[in-house]
Amino acid sequence: MFTRLPDLVDPQFYAEQKRQIKAKVAQAQLPRLVQAVASPQGDVFVEMRFFKQKQTGAPAFELQLKTELTLTCQRTLGSYTQPVESAIRGVFLPAMQLAEELDADWEVYNLPEDKISLIPIIEDEVLLAIPMVPRVEGEVLTWSASAEPAELSPDEDKANPFLALAKLKSKPE
Repeated sequence: MFTRLPDLVDPQFYAEQKRQIKAKVAQAQLPRLVQAVASPQGDVFVEMRFFKQKQTGAPAFELQLKTELTLTCQRTLGSYTQPVESAIRGVFLPAMQLAEELDADWEVYNLPEDKISLIPIIEDEVLLAIPMVPRVEGEVLTWSASAEPAELSPDEDKANPFLALAKLKSKPE
C-alpha cells in the first residue's frame, strides 16, 4: 500500500535498518515539474529501498517511480498523456572523492546534513524522463505550398526579400 512520503529521512539510519518506502507524491508538490507540464494531475508512485553500498559503506538506495504526465505536443500544441517510468541506483557520499571508486551506473548525491528531503531526487528523475521535444507519436501536421506567389511591385521586393525570391523562383525559364 502506498503511503505519504516522509518530509525528511536520515539516509544513514534508513540504510542501517534496510528500510523501504512505498509512497505517492502529488505532481503538484513538485514545483519545477508544475512548470514543465501542461497540467500537474495525478500522483508519482515511488518505491525506494535503502541499503549500505558495498564499496564505500555509504548509504545507498534503489528508486523506482511511475507516473503519467500531461504534456503539450510541440507539433499540434494539444495536450497528451505521457507514461513515465524510471529506475536508478544512488549513493549518498560525505565527500565526492569517494565517487571515483564507484561504477558509472551509480548516481552520486552529496550528504551535507543528517536528514534530507527526497522530493528533489524524485523531481529530478521525473524531469529527466520528459522528452526533449514532447510530441504525440504518429501525428503529423500537413500543409500545402500550392498557392501561387502574387506579382510584387519593386517596393514590395525591397520590403520582403523572401517574396522576391519566391517571385524569381516561379518565373518560367
